[in-house]
Amino acid sequence: MKNPKFKVQSLRKNDLKFIAKRYLNFSFFIFHFSFRQGFTPLEVLGRKILEIFHQRHDISGHIIKPSCGKIVFSENRRLLMGFTLIETIVALAVLLAAIVGPVALITKGLVDVTFAKNKLIALHLAQEGIELVRVQRDNNILCDYLDGGAEMSWKWDHEAGGGVGNRLDPQPEGDFTTMRVDSSDLESDTCGSYTVMSPDFRTGSVSSPLRINGSGFYQYSSGSDSPFVRTVAIDMRIVGGELAGDSPSRMEIVSTVIWTERGQARTVVLKDALYHWR
Repeated sequence: MKNPKFKVQSLRKNDLKFIAKRYLNFSFFIFHFSFRQGFTPLEVLGRKILEIFHQRHDISGHIIKPSCGKIVFSENRRLLMGFTLIETIVALAVLLAAIVGPVALITKGLVDVTFAKNKLIALHLAQEGIELVRVQRDNNILCDYLDGGAEMSWKWDHEAGGGVGNRLDPQPEGDFTTMRVDSSDLESDTCGSYTVMSPDFRTGSVSSPLRINGSGFYQYSSGSDSPFVRTVAIDMRIVGGELAGDSPSRMEIVSTVIWTERGQARTVVLKDALYHWR
């Protein structure tokens, strides 16, 4: 008798005895399994089918070939099977989840470390810009003592190297003067019999990037270009109570550092106010 094809779309426990009874004399079957629940129910149900069939008929050594895997009934009633398609997909999904997560976390960590490093450098560069203005202010007050002239003859907002009349902010109140400055570019002032060195504030090429030399110092004279552009803006303000014609007694400072990271512009801005404390 020719073996008919057997196709089961949904295999349930109640169907097991019916299958065993109806196909008692058949030793070769083709199953198309479609399971609605469970992770690997094929092995569990397959063993139950095997037990029922072994009670009524010897099917050892024969092969059942479902569409999703290969099942071999052995003489010791054990079900030997390969991986099903669903098992393979689930295993790959678990493996990808285990690998992709840590890799993404490491990648993000490296990006965050780079950003934190650049932001820290930018903060220091912005603070240095303010400190260079402070050095100029303190040197001017020192020169006012050393030049031998009358008190207040040396302006506290004087710019080094430009003579006594040169000012850090010659513009009207409310208009900032934007400059570039670094610690290696110095100008000298003669204060009586003394020479005082102060930072040189330049209004040209303010968009030029800072350079980093072989010693790791940021300046404009030598080395390779860094990603950082620094500007220092100064505005002289008159504080209440000053007389007309008096030199403004407050200096507003805005130090800005800009750089580009991964195609995105980053900015650090620090502000401070200096006073003529003499």
